[in-house]
Amino acid sequence: MVEFSLIVLFLIAALLFYQQYNARVSLPAPRPDCYGKSESMLKPEEKALFKALEDGLGADHYVFPKVMAANVLELKPNPDQPLKQASRQRIAHEYFDFVICRKSDQAMTCALRMEAAGKGLTALHDSNMFLGSVCRHVELPYAVIPTESEYQADRVRAQVDEAIAATKAQIKAKAKAKAEAKARAEAKAKAKMEAKAKAEAKARAEAEARAAQKAAAQKAAAQKPKPTAPEPTPAVSASVAAKPEVKTAPAPKLAAQPEPAAKSEPMPEVKSAPGSQAPAATPAPSPQQPAEAETKGKDEPPPPSASASRGTSGTTVDVVSAPARKAVPPRRSRATAAKTGVAAAKAKRTTATQSAAARARGTTRRGPVTKKD
Repeated sequence: MVEFSLIVLFLIAALLFYQQYNARVSLPAPRPDCYGKSESMLKPEEKALFKALEDGLGADHYVFPKVMAANVLELKPNPDQPLKQASRQRIAHEYFDFVICRKSDQAMTCALRMEAAGKGLTALHDSNMFLGSVCRHVELPYAVIPTESEYQADRVRAQVDEAIAATKAQIKAKAKAKAEAKARAEAKAKAKMEAKAKAEAKARAEAEARAAQKAAAQKAAAQKPKPTAPEPTPAVSASVAAKPEVKTAPAPKLAAQPEPAAKSEPMPEVKSAPGSQAPAATPAPSPQQPAEAETKGKDEPPPPSASASRGTSGTTVDVVSAPARKAVPPRRSRATAAKTGVAAAKAKRTTATQSAAARARGTTRRGPVTKKD
């Protein structure tokens, strides 16, 4: 039901709109007999004001009555075409009651409207207020004169002069405000430039201070004594005093140890070759030998070191060896090698003889061995 009511209301509104549109479009063509001639262009009140203006300003000015606003005001170029069209439509039917121009150059001096000429319902539709705001914007003197039956020329002239003076004061105030705005903009730009210059100077001073500190630090580091590396100590200093001559006996050469006998009995002493040819054979080990060996090891002098002195033909020579090199054993001559070989062979035969004699004595003591069946 509600939807049906809405549809009916919409159809009624559409029908009324169509009737109004059709009434406007289908108007009858105008005929010449519909018009008549006016007795005067001005009404009686307008005639009285026109006469007062002519008496007060007619010497130097022209007074034009009933001037269309489109002839006094012009539209500025505007890319917004709808706004431009609306502005043109707004002043299309507006007019000024009187316009005063100078006789010398026909420049407009003042525009006048009578107070009761166009009274609107609101400020937007009030022609006097709208045209007054436009004239103030374009800096055209504008005055609204109350409607009276009679006007005095001096009074009307004073009102016109007051409107012109107000416009001039407005122009001066606007120019002053513009100059002040320009001065403020210039002062702001100057302050900005000064602040920028101060910031640059401060940054430059800070950079110079940092550079000076860096240079001072580098100079102090350069003047500071550098730590010297420790000099390597030589293996043997050349200034060391000559060591006293140390003569060591040559170490005796030990022959091969004989195999131990079956029983720990004292072995017969065997005479060996002289010491120059071969070392004497060591007797069989006994319980006292370890102690003697330890005592002998303690009493014997230490072997000559790598840096010991060597005697050569009655002259003492200090021998210093490098720590990284190993001592190379001296070469033996062929005669010394032959003597050493002969001594070793004799020692071997002596050891074999001792072993055979020991076995024979053991067999004699035990007696004959009989095998059991």
